[in-house]
Amino acid sequence: MRLETILKAAKNSMIHGHHKPHCYGAFVEGKGYVNDGGSGFDRADYLRQLERDVNLEIDQMESASSYGEPGYTNPDKGILFANWNKFPPELASILEKAGYGIEWSDEWTICDCGKAVRTSPDSYGWKGYYMILNDCELFCGDCLKDDLDLYEGALLNKVRHADTLGVDWTARGFEKFNQDSYEAGFHSHQTDKPQDVVKLLPKDVDFLFSIPSVGQFDIFFDCWIRKKGINAEGELVD
Repeated sequence: MRLETILKAAKNSMIHGHHKPHCYGAFVEGKGYVNDGGSGFDRADYLRQLERDVNLEIDQMESASSYGEPGYTNPDKGILFANWNKFPPELASILEKAGYGIEWSDEWTICDCGKAVRTSPDSYGWKGYYMILNDCELFCGDCLKDDLDLYEGALLNKVRHADTLGVDWTARGFEKFNQDSYEAGFHSHQTDKPQDVVKLLPKDVDFLFSIPSVGQFDIFFDCWIRKKGINAEGELVD
């Protein structure tokens, strides 16, 4: 069954009263989004608003060819992004059986390469598998790993940026400055700051930071150094 047919059937099932949206309230003047179309409310007005909002959600629905996020299995027909609260809860299993993955549009975005990128944490230990460059250009982790010169340039000598992809920086001529990871968090001993670490570095090195792990109340980070004027191939540069 075509995707358009499935979505249209889901919409019509709500409009005709066979199913209810997962979590939706239509606007009532002076009361906000409280109208469920039940007793004391205008059912016809509720259905008009619901149909309009669902049509808009369908028109704006985006899709990705595959995941650009570790730990996910790619569905046969790609991933769909929407506010699924406006649809019947049964729709999720129907789409998954049809070969689609479904994700929330406010928790994911799409890299230019077409892969889905999670931008909202799903656990205490989650680390972003992407980076935003030039204030607005998002690159997924796979694209960054394909262009480590670009990624390194975005991190080099920056105290407010850190590698979250787990790159092997020794392969690019760096060595770890610290023995044990630095810690920043809520516990009394977790007071390390990147700007303080930089003050301890030799004057003739470039540096970058990486984040090996995060917890519910803390973050661990490492500092990597390489002699200034040396590139990833160990060659002198101007």
